[in-house]
Order: sequence, then structure tokens, then C-alpha cells
Amino acid sequence: MAERVGAVIFQRQQRALLARPDIAPAIAAVRVPALVVAGDRDRICLPDARALARQVTGAQFHTIRHCGHLAPMERPGAVTMLLREWLRR
Repeated sequence: MAERVGAVIFQRQQRALLARPDIAPAIAAVRVPALVVAGDRDRICLPDARALARQVTGAQFHTIRHCGHLAPMERPGAVTMLLREWLRR
């Protein structure tokens, strides 16, 4: 994706990510059902996703096998199945 959008836009996106505010206090205040999903091969967010699920009271955490950072694009069927199961509860 970085190659497709070009170096200038990629650098801008990275600076925005580094400058974003800490949302940990807001996450800890979440009191609604939550589903956190990450790919088991996601080197970017998997550790953060696990931590996020632990911070939200009652959140469910699932990993999708053989999947990287973009689960909805890489494994849309698996993501849809998890969402459908979670919404039925």
C-alpha cells in the first residue's frame, strides 16, 4: 500500500499515527459489548489488539488464522462469520 500511495502520503500517514492522542482512558471507560479481531500474522496490531480487548470490560477477542493486518480484505468470510456469531448473542 505504501508504494501505491507514494512516499509523501505514506510519510504523512506515519506522522499522523505517531502524533495521535492516547485513547487508553476512553477505551477503559467503554461499557458496551465489544468484539476485537486481529489476524494471527499481524505484526503491527496483534499485541495491541490483545491489550485492547483486556481493557474493555467483557470484550471478546478472536484471532483469525492465516491472516495479517487487513483481516476484512484478507479473510472477509472469516470476519463476516465472527461478526454474525457475535451479533447473534
